[in-house]
Amino acid sequence: PTGELTGDYATMDTLLRDEWQSTFCLYTQLPAPIWERFEERYGQYFPRTEAMQRTALTPARLREILRKMKPGTSLGVDGWSVPELRSWCDELLQRLCDLLHTIEKHGTWPEAIAKGLVSPLPKGAGMKAGQVRPITVMSVIYRLWAGARVRELIEWQETWLAKQITSYRPEASCAETWWEQALLIEEAVLFDEPRLGLNFDFE
Repeated sequence: PTGELTGDYATMDTLLRDEWQSTFCLYTQLPAPIWERFEERYGQYFPRTEAMQRTALTPARLREILRKMKPGTSLGVDGWSVPELRSWCDELLQRLCDLLHTIEKHGTWPEAIAKGLVSPLPKGAGMKAGQVRPITVMSVIYRLWAGARVRELIEWQETWLAKQITSYRPEASCAETWWEQALLIEEAVLFDEPRLGLNFDFE
């Protein structure tokens, strides 16, 4: 096998590349964003907070996360699956914990784990290349690590997050924001008061 795409696969690959290549390769034509420039412009608005506290990862903690992960979830480029990681003994999981601690310390992921596969999902508008939503499927090992750290991340962000932000936080949702807006509109209608609003949907 040559690994080349043929037939319908090659056609779909071409359609997706034509539609999405400019988005995914945006910074081959434009200068890449620079953190220092962003910090200089918006740093005054950054919340001042203590660093997030992390507890040591353990085989038991990884098993807890693996039990919650769907066994048939898509594979990343490294090929590891949830059932395979579930079958590991504690000694292997401890070595994985050691690897993840090293990654956290140095801030660099191995290429096989850091690389994602882009898959197009339908959005309901149609099945043309421009009507699908490309999602990135990461390694199961990366998703396992993220699942282990997300609880600490949520607890940390609660120490500084503005109350108006309702996304991805416990016992809150964007529905609360819309209910509040709906009540304000209803009040304006009842009392014949002018009210103006703007909605931005980044696409």
